[in-house]
Amino acid sequence: ACGSAPDRCARGACLWLSRERLQAVRCDAARCELFDLGALVGVVGPRRDAERAFARQTAEVAPVPPVRLGALAPIVWAAILVSAIALGIAAALVARRKLRGRRLQLAVAILLELPASALAYHGLRVPLQRLQTWLLGSGGTLLRWLRSLDAPLTEEPAKLLPALLPWLSRPARSDALEGARLGLARGLGFGVGEAWFLAHTVAASDQFGGYPWYYYTGYISERLVGCLMHGVLTATALRALHRGTRPTLVGIAAAMALHFAANLPIFLMHVNLGGLGPTSWQLLNQIWFVATVFLVLVLLARYLAPGRSLREALRAHAGRARCPECGAVYDRPLFLALNTWPRRYERCPECRRWHWTTALRDDGAATSPGNVDGPSDG
Repeated sequence: ACGSAPDRCARGACLWLSRERLQAVRCDAARCELFDLGALVGVVGPRRDAERAFARQTAEVAPVPPVRLGALAPIVWAAILVSAIALGIAAALVARRKLRGRRLQLAVAILLELPASALAYHGLRVPLQRLQTWLLGSGGTLLRWLRSLDAPLTEEPAKLLPALLPWLSRPARSDALEGARLGLARGLGFGVGEAWFLAHTVAASDQFGGYPWYYYTGYISERLVGCLMHGVLTATALRALHRGTRPTLVGIAAAMALHFAANLPIFLMHVNLGGLGPTSWQLLNQIWFVATVFLVLVLLARYLAPGRSLREALRAHAGRARCPECGAVYDRPLFLALNTWPRRYERCPECRRWHWTTALRDDGAATSPGNVDGPSDG
């Protein structure tokens, strides 16, 4: 808790994480209380006797083996889950009826972005960090602030390198919507590659190898949001491509600024800004994470429905439905509905009855038996 020896601990408690089990100790000069939080074993008494009894009792507790799926590292299975969800979103984007003539371009853009994270790290970020260390030394506040800029400065240009290929960038040069679609596809591919790059790094270190795959829920949620975040950041840059070089550079700068803002609480937690302590900064980091998710969804709605207000953009993505009982066609509610894709359980505003609906195309026909949704644009 305070970094000193347990018998001089200013806060009266120390907590550490070993690879085998989570252990806690509460000490003063004369007495020592030790706990194994996994086995729920507690010993209280003089320090030396308590340590011996604690070691004897915890040695008798048989560890619970983690649930492993095959010989792969547990985090690899978490990465497979992230990839399946993110690539499913990308496949839904590519398979849209309006993109029939550009599916190959979007699919190639996604594939080209898969190795971009590892290439950006080893080809751009590592040399940049070596240059920073050579100029500023191995410590100091300025170096730490510069390191917080490494990810935005290296990853955003790396995601845009395929834009140099005329065949891939031709749709994005027509209008903002095409640029947003291409950017979303590329960002999703980059996010999946980054998830695998991190999984490989963790698996190679074997630091958390003793934990089952379902312990990586934080990794799974953070990487899924990261995939969408990279998609929105790349769309921020490419949606201005049709307007020329200067607006595109402004878009790239905006993407870098958003990337830095998303990562900022992590850096502030490491430097413990304001002396708030790790607990307070973890709470603030979670609040910032939720705010980032909301911002990503709002920007995604705006980018895929350009020229509309935020409410109109959300309405466009919610789509329209035909009531199977009274036949009324209505704008689908943004809230108070149960989504079980491709069906939705909602209340008709005309007859005020709840029912299941399925997708309603632009021509008014249902995409499957029943009646439902479908954005009129995007």
